[in-house]
Amino acid sequence: MRLTLLLLALLATVAVALAEPPKLFVAEVVVWRAGKAPVSQFLLLEWRNGCKLEVRPPEDSAALLVRVDASTPFKPSGLAIDGSEVVPRASEGVVLIEDFVWVNFTRLGFVPKVLALRFAEYPAKPPVYALSDREGERVWGYLVSALLRNASPLDSLARLKLTVLTEEALTVPLAAGGVTLWSLTLLTAEPPQLLLDRLRGVVVELKVVPLYYSELKKASSVVYVYANKPASCQVELDGYAKVEGVLGQAFPGNPALLRPLPNFRAAVRACGFEVENPGPYDYVVEGRRVAPGRSASLSTLYLSGAIAAAAYRKGVLVYNLSVYGYAPKVKLPAYSYNVHVSVTDAGGEPVSRATALLVGAGGALRELTSVVDGLCAFENVPPGEYIVSIAAGGKEVGRTRVRVEQEDVHATLNTSLLDFEIAVVYPNGGRVTGYAITLEDGEARYVSCEAGGKAFFEDVPAGRYSYAVRKGNLTIAEGIINVEVGRKNYVIVLNLSRVFVKVVDVLGRPIPNTRVEVRGPVTAAVKTDSSGSAALDLKPGTYEVVAPELRLRTLIEVRSTGAQVTLVHVPRETCLVAAGALVTTALAAIALRKRGSAVEVLELEGEEG
Repeated sequence: MRLTLLLLALLATVAVALAEPPKLFVAEVVVWRAGKAPVSQFLLLEWRNGCKLEVRPPEDSAALLVRVDASTPFKPSGLAIDGSEVVPRASEGVVLIEDFVWVNFTRLGFVPKVLALRFAEYPAKPPVYALSDREGERVWGYLVSALLRNASPLDSLARLKLTVLTEEALTVPLAAGGVTLWSLTLLTAEPPQLLLDRLRGVVVELKVVPLYYSELKKASSVVYVYANKPASCQVELDGYAKVEGVLGQAFPGNPALLRPLPNFRAAVRACGFEVENPGPYDYVVEGRRVAPGRSASLSTLYLSGAIAAAAYRKGVLVYNLSVYGYAPKVKLPAYSYNVHVSVTDAGGEPVSRATALLVGAGGALRELTSVVDGLCAFENVPPGEYIVSIAAGGKEVGRTRVRVEQEDVHATLNTSLLDFEIAVVYPNGGRVTGYAITLEDGEARYVSCEAGGKAFFEDVPAGRYSYAVRKGNLTIAEGIINVEVGRKNYVIVLNLSRVFVKVVDVLGRPIPNTRVEVRGPVTAAVKTDSSGSAALDLKPGTYEVVAPELRLRTLIEVRSTGAQVTLVHVPRETCLVAAGALVTTALAAIALRKRGSAVEVLELEGEEG
């Protein structure tokens, strides 16, 4: 119950926010190699305010295509070849348009070691849609014709999403002599103003023709059809021809720019794919549960937007995935990390007697574990912000925030737990031994036994505690103690004195295993040890000391300095012998007096009666 109340208080006061749900998209990489069929590979890339893909093509590659589905908002935006940003030129076999990048290594003249492709966010579109130069819903791109004074400014166009379709030098005859200008045809997705800013000072003439796009059923004047056929999706096209000219040549393979014929027909049907869940969480994908380590075949009619996947950990929703695009098989990633926490007390020493709690995911309890040798760990923690709380004795003794993003987290948490020692002494300063101390505060109970004259406590929260000191079955001290940060030693002074009782026979020999009772402000009973001695802790006052078995008794006054008493046992037989000895001694004394001598007579006390 105490732990439950602590958790409820923690959940009520902590507001925890999950990290932004991961966004993923499918990119298809197709490689053509000399004398071999093209090989296609589907990659699942993660969008985190940007994305970069590096491809290392085989040395015998002839061409490479990287494409995403039209419904994917994250599309290629720039290309670097062997570390250098390039301006895509169709004449060099490099094309970057809408949803894909195409590199023809034969035209380029070599096979790069690394192709680095940047992605940016652009509007998502249907898998098949219409292009027109007169009307449409939104601008798809711009066909730009430019006349430049020279070709040198072309390098300044790097990092713009465009492709130079044609470029040639033109010599214009003038009276003063011929002038060479540079004629360009560009297809760009960027607004024309960005292009003008880069070409300012060298552009002589510029003509811009916008291309608009819209759904096929909304298009009244269709010039082109853009068909990006998603993998594993049924897209049927009839009645079309490939676009010729420089624009058509810029669309190799798939996606394709088509010219619709009078009998053109397009039908988009369902998409089927297999989803694999490697674990450790449960996933629900498009309404279908996929357990860890299992796969499922799914089908959906949605060809735009994203595939929704929700991850659950122990029945608690931990994040949602959005997967844009389709692939024959999608292996869902595991956003699962470990949180390691080093827990120390107020003095910087490792803590062992504590419980660690991890709270997150909108306030749901994530994990509960023990701290061992100053360490604790939480496994399979999804991305998000969390509170790690350390509890001991029903109290929270420390907390820290941790943020889980893309890797394991290591944190150190300093608590208010204390290590200290308590010594129990007599009023004269002598140390008490053989005792046990119990500390209680209504929530927790701590017990320690004396060792080396002190009782040691570890990992105890600061606070006000009731204490009880016991020796055997006897409580010898009770009171209140305030455990404070910065203090390691405490002394409890008993209101008791040490009283020693010794039982001997008439010849001074010890009598062991004899029961000795004391009666007064404190009533107690002990047995003598092999030396005939027994020790008691008594409050100051007057006590009767009795050895019932030997019919011995006496009174003692106990002061703060302690006391000691010896009981002498004289058996009855000894008394008779002693009486005869007195007669003999008396006669001897009389005889001696007659001789004029003196001697001391000792009186022997025996039992009464």
